[in-house]
Amino acid sequence: MGVGNTSGGGPRARGGWGGGGSSRQMHIKINKDLLAAARSGEYLCAMVVERLQDFDAVNAATAYKSLLLMRSARDMRTACDTRARNEALVSLEKVLRDQHVQAFGARDCANTLHTLAKTQGWRPCPDLMCALESRALQVQGDFNPQDIANMLWAFATLGRQPEDALVAWLSERALQVQGAFNPQDIANTLWAFATLERQPEDALLAGLVARSLEVQGDFNPQNIANTLWTFARLGQQPEDALLAGLTARALEVHGNFNSQNIVNTLWAFATLGRQPEDALMDRLTARALEVQGGFNPQDIANMLWAFATLGRQPEDALLARLTARALEVQVGFKPQNIANTLWSFATLGRQPEDALIVMLTTRALEVQGSFDPQNIANTLWAFATLARQPKDALLAGLTARALEVQGAFNPQNIVNTLWAVCFLSIESPHMACRLVCALEPRIAALAAVLPLDVESQRQVHQFVVACHVDQGLRAGMPASILALKETLGPVCHAAFVRGSKTVSKSQQQVRQTLQGMHLWVDEEVICPRSGYSIDVWVHNSPVLQQTGNTSWLGVKDGWAVEFDGPTHFLACSAPTGATLIKRHHLHLLGYTLVSLPYWEWASVCGAQVGAREHYLRRKLYPSTTTHPGPHAIA
Repeated sequence: MGVGNTSGGGPRARGGWGGGGSSRQMHIKINKDLLAAARSGEYLCAMVVERLQDFDAVNAATAYKSLLLMRSARDMRTACDTRARNEALVSLEKVLRDQHVQAFGARDCANTLHTLAKTQGWRPCPDLMCALESRALQVQGDFNPQDIANMLWAFATLGRQPEDALVAWLSERALQVQGAFNPQDIANTLWAFATLERQPEDALLAGLVARSLEVQGDFNPQNIANTLWTFARLGQQPEDALLAGLTARALEVHGNFNSQNIVNTLWAFATLGRQPEDALMDRLTARALEVQGGFNPQDIANMLWAFATLGRQPEDALLARLTARALEVQVGFKPQNIANTLWSFATLGRQPEDALIVMLTTRALEVQGSFDPQNIANTLWAFATLARQPKDALLAGLTARALEVQGAFNPQNIVNTLWAVCFLSIESPHMACRLVCALEPRIAALAAVLPLDVESQRQVHQFVVACHVDQGLRAGMPASILALKETLGPVCHAAFVRGSKTVSKSQQQVRQTLQGMHLWVDEEVICPRSGYSIDVWVHNSPVLQQTGNTSWLGVKDGWAVEFDGPTHFLACSAPTGATLIKRHHLHLLGYTLVSLPYWEWASVCGAQVGAREHYLRRKLYPSTTTHPGPHAIA
């Protein structure tokens, strides 16, 4: 391993292992024997125990690496083999720490740590780690780019924070030799900083970026993915030139991307808020279809999250393959995987297959004790957005968990949960009340964190409306929650009402057709009690009898006509949870709702005026007298 200063002779070689001759020849012979013995776990362990005191630093390093690499069933067939190997490692680590690490060169320090991190099957003695770190500080001037990258990668992989002094010295050395960094060294160094959650110095980052531009043509898929992932994890925007170069290289080698490379690349673009080129999306999507059998639960969740965050719809084939793969690896889904998967489907407006919902629900019940506040809030928000009522058992489990961790809920978690309650209360007001009560202290504290962002204020407003109009929900609300109407109500109501309103061409056509039917029509009417905007209010009076007092709105005196465009529905044409919440609240306020789905209007809008009027008459005067309820007249 090229140790700088080898130790002296040590005890005379014992029989059985060979030996004799000069000290140098003996150590060379021992090293050859160690490499040969590595083919047999039992033989290697015995040799380490027998000859430990004869080792020099090179022998000790070779033996340590060989023992660490004894991980396969072939090497350790029995518990006895494992015990022998562990005993040999303990003995060897003590000798390394006391006698040999101080003779290690830069390469030896880096390689030893790299092997420890690579095998991950052994927890090293803390004293040995300290000795290796101290020695690295002494020889840092001899580190080459690979040594630097391996050293930092090892600390990151082992989850051990190196001393600030060592990071500073390695950073300085990296600047001195940056011109010799290859793509693997660059990617591993950056990945290590990101994993250790340490920001590299500006000069080092600039140097590695400059070097990346010089050698970008040699980047492989993992180098590309790890480099982009690092910038995203560090919250640093890569230069346009680097992003363009890595994109061009990715297009050249996309056929070699594995599942993790694909996921990390798309996750990075999404986290950075940068849209990948269409060509790159197409190539990576096609490649994902080829390698989807290698996706694990986190890959699936992150892949879907990236598409949802980028606002890009995945192909039906990819969604079907990821769903099938999720069902195969369901036992590995953790709370964040569950929450992110559901959140992604909801954000994309795609209804998951029933089998996937059943699986995620079952898995959530198994691991509900590990859900954190964001997992809880995102899961409930997703069910509500998808207009799916979670099973009572799941809702009860998440409520119980929310009570345990309610102190860790941040305002955004609270707001998303309250909005979900607006939907959950439609079918299960009792369960919704229990959820709110579990979070009562945090909800009541919302008034102290104003100003909330505008979208959060709008969500809180809908919750306040729900508590006001839904008697089943109101009856179970603590007084501190009902008091939000006074503390947050005016501000949130104002934010809700002043939301920008755009009137589509189709809605204008609806209004014009109704007016042509001699009906008294108002457009974008604000409900004074709820703040909801009604697309078209149709008075139950001919326009010729109009009194001119259009500021008064009598809910029994007409129809609330909603032109429901594409955003009001999921991809399967079912109403979103937001659509159903609005319908439910307006219904409780006494409105007669009429829903005009955009595809129905599209089928008649190009026809003669008579056909459009006939369609609208059927909507306003249906043959059935049954009250439409929250789903409106359709």
